Amino acid sequence: MVSSLFDSKKNCCGCEACVNICPKSLISMKQDEEGFFYPIIESNEGCISCDSCEKVCPTKNVKRVECFAETAYAGYIDNESELLSCSSGGLATAISKAFIRKYHGIVFGVRYSTGFETSEYAFAENEDELEQFKGSKYSQSRKNDVYRNVQLQLNSGKRVLFIGLPCDVYAVYRYCKKHDNLYTCTLVCHGVTSPSVLTEYISSVKGLNDSITAFSLRNKKVGWKPYYIFSEINGKEKRFEQFSTSTFGNAFLYLKRPSCNVCRIKRDTIHSDVTLGDFHNIVAHDK
Repeated sequence: MVSSLFDSKKNCCGCEACVNICPKSLISMKQDEEGFFYPIIESNEGCISCDSCEKVCPTKNVKRVECFAETAYAGYIDNESELLSCSSGGLATAISKAFIRKYHGIVFGVRYSTGFETSEYAFAENEDELEQFKGSKYSQSRKNDVYRNVQLQLNSGKRVLFIGLPCDVYAVYRYCKKHDNLYTCTLVCHGVTSPSVLTEYISSVKGLNDSITAFSLRNKKVGWKPYYIFSEINGKEKRFEQFSTSTFGNAFLYLKRPSCNVCRIKRDTIHSDVTLGDFHNIVAHDK
């Protein structure tokens, strides 16, 4: 008998931690009619009632951060070519590079899959590999076995930096517990749209026999704003479309994961070392 781990779609953020932690591998992720992934149990046979899936769930275990306090800083990466290649100010890239240089650590973040049709969590061990994490993805990314990989790296004595959305970062803490070698950055989140939106958009941009060789949802064609979607076809043809008037932009506004509309992991329930976000309207004043 197929069963689920949630009583309403609003109570599942799609973090996939339950899939990673089940000792009997009874849980899998299935897409619904909107393209969002949800955990299901195909059969309860073999379940040992360990409740690990319940304990790891971020939305079922929302907790306020002890001694919560906010302090804000503004800045950007001091390298023009790096700045232009990033969606915003490039701080995630700067922090990740410093982390690898200082600690020889492992950085986890989100990358596009081959062909840019989906996005997924992966890890980088050197500065060159950090390039794959640049750019906002906006659609929900697959986690696959990321939590197991984070735990494996921590168990091997490595320092780990995990960069992701608030619910995903909290899921890492639920899975790995507090660890001296685990460092985290959350990204300011406006909610995510369906993975199918990215897949269908890429399909609409390229021809039947074409391939996407470069892609960005927040290209700095004319500066910080407005955002432009950039697509490179077959390594030569370049296309630009303003994000706000695109089908992707409309989907991002109106097709959110149900849990995002009632998000409980925000402000004083975000469990991370640093939160990174845009500060586009800041104006510098000389003293």
